[in-house]
Amino acid sequence: MIKVMTLIGACLLGGYSVATSENKKPSKQLVASVYWQPQNISCGGRFNPKEITFADRNSSCGTKARITANNGRSVIAVRNDKGPFVKGRHIDLSDGTAKALNLGRSVHLVNVEYLD
Repeated sequence: MIKVMTLIGACLLGGYSVATSENKKPSKQLVASVYWQPQNISCGGRFNPKEITFADRNSSCGTKARITANNGRSVIAVRNDKGPFVKGRHIDLSDGTAKALNLGRSVHLVNVEYLD
């Protein structure tokens, strides 16, 4: 029940900043969904669901981000597409990113730190 309320709260707030203990850079806790369907991508080319990539609406093509799941797993992924296009979701993870984070094909809260 708490997880659901946290997810709803994050949807309503549009994500919120969290300081990481490792480097003190702010990160955003965002609602993430997983996508795996082959398609053309906004940064050019074809989407490969096995790659460690993500899609969002606020960063530019090629932006790198450290994505950390609530289970503590973390990956550095590259933005290769624009999305998601579902209200209340802030970032789409490729199937490869989700598997690296040990997440299933559903909706998750993740911390996202955009890297320089």
